[in-house]
Amino acid sequence: IGFYYGTIAILILYNMFIYFSVRDISYLYYVGYISTFALFQFWLNGLALEYLWPNYQKLGAYAGPISVVISAIFLMFFSGTPFELPLAQIVMRIFISLPPFLFS
Repeated sequence: IGFYYGTIAILILYNMFIYFSVRDISYLYYVGYISTFALFQFWLNGLALEYLWPNYQKLGAYAGPISVVISAIFLMFFSGTPFELPLAQIVMRIFISLPPFLFS
């Protein structure tokens, strides 16, 4: 598991370096996707509740689904889907504008 998360950390750092070198926003979207998906994997393995927020059980219950949704948003922006398909743009705007009380 440590090798997996180490590889993910190297991917994040490498793509951040490329973003600061080239200033292409797609690398930043990719870093956001990798980071939130790694958080989901961390939550899925039970390590997030053990190491990141051991005293916040409610946060631990919602961190996984929220990180998956945020990683999907980053993936859509990375792939350019919202800019090419008007339907995806509408769905993204509806989802982003949902009130936060729906998730509690």
